[in-house]
Amino acid sequence: MENVFLAPLSTTIDGLHIRPLRAGDGVEYTEVVNASYSTLSKWLNWPVENMSVEQGEEMVRERGGAYLKGERFPVCAWEDGVLIGGSGYRGAVDFMTTGNVELGMWIRGDRAGQGLGTRFLRAMVQWGFEEWGWHRMKWECDTRNRASSRTAEKAGFTLEGTTRSDMAEDDGTRSSGLVYSILRSEWEDSR
Repeated sequence: MENVFLAPLSTTIDGLHIRPLRAGDGVEYTEVVNASYSTLSKWLNWPVENMSVEQGEEMVRERGGAYLKGERFPVCAWEDGVLIGGSGYRGAVDFMTTGNVELGMWIRGDRAGQGLGTRFLRAMVQWGFEEWGWHRMKWECDTRNRASSRTAEKAGFTLEGTTRSDMAEDDGTRSSGLVYSILRSEWEDSR
């Protein structure tokens, strides 16, 4: 029998309940994404303007299915029963053997700037190193997204470098990115 990785199904860390999306989450997910669209669409390519509940439910089910199949691992976090944002572990096809993953994250617009992103990122790092067995986590953001770079720095990530002019905008302009990482050994030493 082939080795099969079964991802942990949920965790609660620092008051945040983190789990994959599942059928029925579409209404809440749609409300949060629509209310946060202007902030999210500035940095992310997946938000749909005026997303319908049907589109939201389809997105939720696709992401939840990918999680259960072990293709990628998108999750969302709830605090006191309120959806506060999304994250996930993603990487190259061989991330299960290398132990290297990339993290991304978004926070609902009405909760941004309150330290919630740092709490969520720290929780994802803790969960990833303790239960998933990751060895290295990477964080990338646009050089103009100061909130994202501050979140990575506050969560203990180290700036590795700048990827110059590596992102093409819809209007033809170019932007650069920042690459951060944290290693399991660094995280263990900081505890």
